[in-house]
Amino acid sequence: MKRLIITASIFLLVITTYLTVKQVKQEPITIVSQEEESINEEYYIEDETNICAEMLEEIYRDDEMIYYLSCVKSETVILTNKETKEEITLKEAMENNYITIEELVNSSVKVYEAPIAE
Repeated sequence: MKRLIITASIFLLVITTYLTVKQVKQEPITIVSQEEESINEEYYIEDETNICAEMLEEIYRDDEMIYYLSCVKSETVILTNKETKEEITLKEAMENNYITIEELVNSSVKVYEAPIAE
């Protein structure tokens, strides 16, 4: 009897997981970036990435969309202050609101977006 209850529980767990995954909305990821040299009035942006892990890296999220870099490189995309020449990573710039997601999307760094699944 105990074995039957365990088997039935595992079966229900597998079916529930399958149905949950099947309901996740699958939307294609689309490229949303353009080439530009200067990211805003204060910063230049340069991708100094040579090699990076080939997986999308989430860089920003709002109520509707998730924005990704093409690979794990938020530490090797560098922003340089035009006046002071101080350099910071893209990760730092996004965390401290030095640039907006719109400015990043319009930069030379490839940014992908995907809607948040409901």
